[in-house]
Amino acid sequence: MTRSYIRTATLLMARWGFVLGPWGQAAPEPVGIFEDHRDFVDWAMKGDATYDPQTGEYVIRGTGIIRDNRGDFGHLAYSEVTGDFRLRARVSSDGPRVASMGFVDDLQDQLATWYTAWVEPDGTAYAFWRTSHGGPMEFPNWVSPDIHDGRMEIVREGNVFSMYYYDRDTGEPVLFDSRTIELTDPIHVCLASWSGGFTAYNVAHFSEVELALPQQETSAVEGWELHK
Repeated sequence: MTRSYIRTATLLMARWGFVLGPWGQAAPEPVGIFEDHRDFVDWAMKGDATYDPQTGEYVIRGTGIIRDNRGDFGHLAYSEVTGDFRLRARVSSDGPRVASMGFVDDLQDQLATWYTAWVEPDGTAYAFWRTSHGGPMEFPNWVSPDIHDGRMEIVREGNVFSMYYYDRDTGEPVLFDSRTIELTDPIHVCLASWSGGFTAYNVAHFSEVELALPQQETSAVEGWELHK
């Protein structure tokens, strides 16, 4: 392959938006505080993620469907994280399905382990997870929008993951769910949008987003602490 051919191909890819990194993988596209964004697994309708620095809002569009205990969970904005973290955001969905936040351990595996807070268009929030590779998906815990104020939080301490909602009347965090999940680091902490189908996008909104990494001083949020 000649140098002129390579240069021409590179220019065309840049014009078309296909800037490639090492080994042919798409180069990271940071969005807000997150390292990159992408579809979870690969589907026909590509999602997208944007961040408005003026309002601090993330808007994520994604498709996705679950069949036979396998799932495409739409589009994610994510960062690779090792060790403890706290992810907090005000979460809402324009529909038809959910805005979610949490983690997934493998971005290319439909049977991956994950733990997320899902928020429906009517504001109902669910704790939703698969705590082992290929295991059952579960979402038994839910909270009404009459009770929470739209803010959700997920905290990792070792292998214990805890989920909180914020009480609409008091503004205080309330423990929603907690469980132990055995993982191999790093994992992918994310905001996501999932539509429940392949032919329509869900539009998810996230504001007041904080990703606190207490083991990394440069990433820590002032006053960070684990809820007890």
